[in-house]
Amino acid sequence: MGLSFLTVLACFGAWAGPARADESPPPERVAGGPVAAAEEDSSTGELSLPLLQREQLTGDWWGLRSRAADHGITTAPYLILDFSKNTRGGLDTEGSALRALLSINVTLDMTKLAGWPSGKFFLDAHFQDGQYGSDEVGDYQGVGSWDADGLAQISELWFEYAFFDGKLRAKVGKVDANYEFAYSELGFEFVHGSAGYPATAMPLPTYPDPATSLNLFWSPTEWFTLGGGIYDGAGQEGYRTGRRGPDTFFGDPADLFLIAEAGLNWQLGSQALPGRFTVGGWHHTGTFARYDGGIDKGTSGFSLVVDQMLWLAEASTEETLAEFTSPGIGVFLQYDWADPMVMPADHHIAAGATWRGPIPGRQTDLLGVMVSWVHFSDEPAAGFTDSSELATELMYQARITPAVIVQPYVQYIINPGGASLDDAINVGVRLTINF
Repeated sequence: MGLSFLTVLACFGAWAGPARADESPPPERVAGGPVAAAEEDSSTGELSLPLLQREQLTGDWWGLRSRAADHGITTAPYLILDFSKNTRGGLDTEGSALRALLSINVTLDMTKLAGWPSGKFFLDAHFQDGQYGSDEVGDYQGVGSWDADGLAQISELWFEYAFFDGKLRAKVGKVDANYEFAYSELGFEFVHGSAGYPATAMPLPTYPDPATSLNLFWSPTEWFTLGGGIYDGAGQEGYRTGRRGPDTFFGDPADLFLIAEAGLNWQLGSQALPGRFTVGGWHHTGTFARYDGGIDKGTSGFSLVVDQMLWLAEASTEETLAEFTSPGIGVFLQYDWADPMVMPADHHIAAGATWRGPIPGRQTDLLGVMVSWVHFSDEPAAGFTDSSELATELMYQARITPAVIVQPYVQYIINPGGASLDDAINVGVRLTINF
């Protein structure tokens, strides 16, 4: 594929059209747990509007899009182009990395479409190409959250149903586990791969390899949620679950990835500042080689995440972390752990802050800074010469039009890859076109 594919995607982005108003979070991030971004009202981007005013670049398709949405059929494709260059240290300062991700997705709301009490089908196809940014930097955590080794796959295909007035939610099918568990709402705004992601949980079935699963979530009150999932764990045996159907979930290998999480939600003070806390654990039933030469049947880990808005320009009980669109400042903190006798990294701590509307007149722009630290296993067989890696990122999301976001960023990585490399400075820009 190579650059020819990137060129085709760039040309496609000139006329195809939008997903979310915000940029970095995956297309399923909404309050209270992920559902498809394609659920959003498609009627806001009328084709009759000037091009630079459309929230969806291709508009309303002469009314077809809004009529389909009224009947429960919505789509929210998007294109991400990411260019980065390592300017100092790391592995290489001569080259650069250009990669692209195209998402084509559709949601079927069965309440609108067929009159069901609940029910939602979601399909998301990913087409990705381009070089890893980490090929230049040599880091462990990953400088780009959407980097992959080239793919054309159905990344997600699931059905969701809510029972008992929404208090119980079941989700079955091919799911990205990090959209449901161990994620930070505010961390997903960053380009770096470890912001909002548990870097020690290598078996987690997430992009680019979601997996077939069964998930159940119970929310008896607005402030408490308990959830769990059973996922295909064949990735441990070398199977690319993102490119497969459910055969390895029901057949050999019989490995499973099990995860559970409890969450609290709140609103603080007169501004009703939203916040959330989650804590959870995971267990993989597969066979793992230990660094001391032994074998473990199964391995486990845990994670916790805190997201909190500190200030909002306007107090609103309707503002949520997932739909953080009005001017304000929020922070996140995450920690996760895994067994150092099995996993390359045993401790991960990340923290960051985002400021929506930092410049007068630019209310939807976003300024962010984050830091992510991993501690490597001390076992000699793990192969690390440095004990840890520290990555920082400073980014700015500029909304050029309602449908187009440009995000320049600078990353400074200390001890990239734990391999005695010079500290690296990686600079880049991400372009998101919501179709």
